[in-house]
Amino acid sequence: SLNATGAGEKGVSVSCAMLSALVPLGGSSLPSAPLDGSRSSRHSAASHRSSHRVTHARYLHRTSAAAVAAAAACVLARHWVPRRKLGRVAREAVALQAAPTKQHWLFYGPDSTVDDDFLSQLLSIQSVRAGEMVMSLADALRLVQDATAILRDEDTLCRVDFDKVVVVGDLHGQYHDLLRIFELAGMPGDDNPYLFNGDFVDRGSNSLEVILALFALKLRFPKAVRLNRGNHEAVKLNLLYGFAQELYNRYGPEGERLFNAFSEAFRWLPLAHVVNSEVFVVHGGLPGPDPRLAFIDAGGGGTGYDAVKQVDETGRSGGRKGGGQHLSLLGYNPDNVSLPPRNTELTLEQIAALPRYLEPAGDFGALERLPFEEAEVQRLVVDLLWADPRGKTGYGPSYRVQNGCYIFGPDVTDAFLQRNGLRLVVRSHEVKVNGYEWTHPSLISVFSAANYLGHARNKGAILKLERSHISGHLEPSFITYEASERTTYGSA
Repeated sequence: SLNATGAGEKGVSVSCAMLSALVPLGGSSLPSAPLDGSRSSRHSAASHRSSHRVTHARYLHRTSAAAVAAAAACVLARHWVPRRKLGRVAREAVALQAAPTKQHWLFYGPDSTVDDDFLSQLLSIQSVRAGEMVMSLADALRLVQDATAILRDEDTLCRVDFDKVVVVGDLHGQYHDLLRIFELAGMPGDDNPYLFNGDFVDRGSNSLEVILALFALKLRFPKAVRLNRGNHEAVKLNLLYGFAQELYNRYGPEGERLFNAFSEAFRWLPLAHVVNSEVFVVHGGLPGPDPRLAFIDAGGGGTGYDAVKQVDETGRSGGRKGGGQHLSLLGYNPDNVSLPPRNTELTLEQIAALPRYLEPAGDFGALERLPFEEAEVQRLVVDLLWADPRGKTGYGPSYRVQNGCYIFGPDVTDAFLQRNGLRLVVRSHEVKVNGYEWTHPSLISVFSAANYLGHARNKGAILKLERSHISGHLEPSFITYEASERTTYGSA
């Protein structure tokens, strides 16, 4: 027996035998083996963990509030949630007393394929049961591994030709924004291709729904659904900004296996696409300056490029605060500083040759500790995933400088396009009030997570590129939308 404290009725002593009176919630089912007093808690816990059909750590008693405490106690015994969350689990169980008990399982077995019926069920079930576990761990792993096999066969820089394509910016776990996009621009398909431009996960509360939907779409339409890597498709950020915790909340400690499978898939994502030999689509930005001169405090280092350090009467600095790579965002104006454009712009062939299977370096110091050739690869990957455009010409210090990247001006964009025979750069990575922005004359930023973080109050937007019958070129148009009332936001 266990003592369930903080579960509504403190000090309730229960045994696992009481589970026979519990009703599973939200597609859950009890372990197939009977649980009674003759079985030890340890043995029962092992049986519970081995069952792929237990979808939640929440159970409801038919009549007794004490059984809610019993359920929470048994959850604790099986280590599905940390002890500190036990009270919350029980409170959620009480709040879900009116929830239907019908199971909402979607199976993806060893011989399964993603067809239109599977897609329809996945999208609808995830909408109704957002935040819950709609696939077993084994089935979810299988789907991710199948998608990884397709991504592994693609190039670092993918060249595609479409008469039209929908470009989607950052989604950040806002699943209902994704469904809204499909309502506005149509479902992805061979006759309606999509390019999702990174940052699928983290921040929002439904990253799992977003990435399972995208991977299923990739399996159904491997040529028409394209995926770029974003800076948040990385282990370090997933651990910090919510995706890892979300998987733990759904699958418990076993969710680590799914996290590792997703991390493997993310490492194989392409870094950029070229559409119709005229539009370069990348999550962050363009390659940084060459040579890469450091930004330093006024009067030091001897590079000739000083990151303005003006101290007012309050002692506030307008540039870098002290040494290292940390910038002050209070009064910081990157347009006060400039490095010249590259002597020779990077070619598409050089980008295509980058070994993409890696974890991006987490900070500038980490880059400095790497061997030279490896560091150069990392710097270019970081540029593509992290860099931002700016209004002034040349390169400036980025507030993301701890990642070793820069901000770049319209002359840098024009030089890159001219060098590679392109017309337009499309990127994401930054919140925009209207969801999109012509940041440079030849560069568009598009961001698709409306009301980002729950308080940005920005619109979401998607970009449509369609071949003009007059010019023969891809011409851009935009669709914007407000945040969905159903969107929930993570705490990260």
